[in-house]
Amino acid sequence: MKQQWNFFIKDWYGWAPGITNKESWATWFSTGECDDTDTSAPVLTFIPPMKRRRLSFFSKMAIHVATEVGCSPQTPTIFASRHGDLHKTSKLLENMAHREPLSPTQFGLSVHNAVAGQFHIFTNNQQANNTVSAGENTLLMALIDSVSRLITGSSEEILLIFCDQPIPEIYQPYCNEPAFPHALALLLSKQQGQAVQLSKMQPRKNNPKQNAHSTKRNEQSLILLDMLSNTGAAHFKSEAGQAWTLSN
Repeated sequence: MKQQWNFFIKDWYGWAPGITNKESWATWFSTGECDDTDTSAPVLTFIPPMKRRRLSFFSKMAIHVATEVGCSPQTPTIFASRHGDLHKTSKLLENMAHREPLSPTQFGLSVHNAVAGQFHIFTNNQQANNTVSAGENTLLMALIDSVSRLITGSSEEILLIFCDQPIPEIYQPYCNEPAFPHALALLLSKQQGQAVQLSKMQPRKNNPKQNAHSTKRNEQSLILLDMLSNTGAAHFKSEAGQAWTLSN
């Protein structure tokens, strides 16, 4: 049995080092080429320097994509990340292991919903926000959460922010994604933008093939960015075996 939900993507923006606009994402998916000479973090000029210097590379990625889509300052947000700012947490754990004092500021900024809170503070957004972490299905679960809020009428628009980066070396034997740092923002709407459908299918032996690059780039965020850059459909499979498709 197939279940289907209709909604709209009003705007989207993705960022990675050397891949900084929609055209460069399309090129990268087609050819694998990008400008890899600049690996610096986005420059958030609207944030005061004293506050900006406290932000990690991870935080700057997330806040940058969130501010690049054309949404109202009072838009509810859902922030999604599988690992969060794990580099900051890992450093704190190292400090504890060496019996070194912990920085209260760094501790406060290491929690999983810190970036969502920072974004709301910097933009004076007083609407609700939620933070999602669900393993390999983090983006899919955040998308389901977002669409549910649209369908039930709790929000007319939702800003979905996804961000992740390669984990610290000590943890890499246990997890191989993401392959490189990147972030994505989606402005979802009930009535405006590009019409899309989120469909849920029961498990079957021959599920639809994922996007052309899925053999090498099977992270949900990259599958979705491929769909947004080149049209087509994004196919996901949850850990429960359910098949999900996002299509035009």
